[in-house]
Amino acid sequence: IKKAEVGFGGIYRSGFWAPVSLTMVAPSSAVEGELQLIAPDGDNVPVVYFARNKADTSHCRIDLQPGQEATVHSYLKVGPQKSRFSARLIDPESGRVLWQARLPSNLRPPLSATTPLVVTLGSSIGVDDALKFTRRNVADPLMAAEVKTAEGLPEHWWGYEGVETIFLPTGSEGILKELTPSQTVALIQWVREGGRLVISSGTQIEVLLAETSPWKEFVPGKLVELGPMRDSASLESLSGEAFPFTDDASRPPVARLAAVRGKVELFQGPRAADVPLVIRTSHGLGEVTFVTFDLEGDRFAQWPGRPRFISGLLTESKSQDQSGGSAGARLGYTDLTGQLRAALDQFPGVQVINFTTVAILIIAYVVLIGPVDYLVLQRFGISRTITWVTFPLVALLFCGIAWYSAGWSHGNQIRLNQAEIIDIDAKLGRIRGTAWLHLYSPSTKTYNISLSPKTAALAQSETTGGYLAWQGLPGGGLGGLDTTQVTPGVFDPYAVEFPSASPGLRSLPIQIGSSKSLAARWWEDVSLSATSQLTLTEHGVPTGD
Repeated sequence: IKKAEVGFGGIYRSGFWAPVSLTMVAPSSAVEGELQLIAPDGDNVPVVYFARNKADTSHCRIDLQPGQEATVHSYLKVGPQKSRFSARLIDPESGRVLWQARLPSNLRPPLSATTPLVVTLGSSIGVDDALKFTRRNVADPLMAAEVKTAEGLPEHWWGYEGVETIFLPTGSEGILKELTPSQTVALIQWVREGGRLVISSGTQIEVLLAETSPWKEFVPGKLVELGPMRDSASLESLSGEAFPFTDDASRPPVARLAAVRGKVELFQGPRAADVPLVIRTSHGLGEVTFVTFDLEGDRFAQWPGRPRFISGLLTESKSQDQSGGSAGARLGYTDLTGQLRAALDQFPGVQVINFTTVAILIIAYVVLIGPVDYLVLQRFGISRTITWVTFPLVALLFCGIAWYSAGWSHGNQIRLNQAEIIDIDAKLGRIRGTAWLHLYSPSTKTYNISLSPKTAALAQSETTGGYLAWQGLPGGGLGGLDTTQVTPGVFDPYAVEFPSASPGLRSLPIQIGSSKSLAARWWEDVSLSATSQLTLTEHGVPTGD
């Protein structure tokens, strides 16, 4: 491995899928096989990631001649912050490991799972400076990454899972031309699945609205004209800094849109309400913030108010603003996942033997084999040599109690708790399911688990997909992704299949009386009626068809 990069500009988050780029050089002999990545899960158990379908674009096959160099791209789900990654080459026919090595140790450690990541694609617009003006928890501030070229960007939307917001300035059009069709589809699909995209376009608005452009669905209106910005009062009021207009040539071009859909958050001056500057609209299950002028360029970069303006674009809409984090903190968690895990880890028929019970049994055992044995033998005048009989009998008795208690508390059935949320986007005809599962094993075993979502009656079966993987605990609590994990035993890597129509896990180890936290997501396109009879009750609950 000559070079390795994980995430976006080397920045990525614990507990999320991330793209991986490896530059590899063949030795003195030819190299051929399937490349697989290995990373620890949330419990520090090694996991190998692979594509079951050899025709899948996520399948990574290596075929290098002696001395040949190539860059390959793959994915993995990032484990605890202090974990190391490995790569291996296997023979796809026999499964024999041909080569294995750790990725270079100079990789940056991942961000905390609760630290939002903001990625800028293409030209820099000063997001790093803007983060200073965002109101965030000191423990988990926003982090920014910049990607200048399209090389290495994910070709699957779930490769962006660890990204909170993406800025896509299109003034130079550079990165838009570099994106492959697969990368374009992945980015668009990421927005539809719940991502937040901030896209700016002034000079390139006609390119975005071209008949064959896949980006036209992000433009929230019809183009009337492209003209210079005549009034910057709203920008100056928002940032507190004067915009540097000197002549018409210095005025940034603004795309004037009509029939605007969505919420207009900033107009061009108080008397020009028909010229929106910032429009926020929903798109699928995600959100698009459209800026009608270019965010890059020397003049905009020199404007002192740019950081405050960019920070305003990072602010979520009030409808998405969620409170209640303090309640989770009071329960010892910094993320809702911690509370959910605690609830899902309660299994009917499985009892937890508390420390008090164990302590009482230990004390009783010590008392019986010591003082009680001595006093009873002395009271009845029995030879103390009989202790060679009473001692093993008491030991056997307590072993029997321990064995019975273990069987009583662990039960003898495999149990599964599951919580699932299903989102339906009637406009785009998209269904998304997100599930959290806890699998309990009464004995030490390995399991093969598959995800088989039930296809909806109106689903287009070729669009069905999903993934099933481990679920980590965010934060620095016991067993959290931010802490140093101790491997619970010596295990061979279990396998996680890349997202596909029927993904799964292979040889997942679970120890006796233990549970494993898993996360799944599935999606499919459906043919839904564009009309509905939904109404809101006085309590804000939707009813109807």
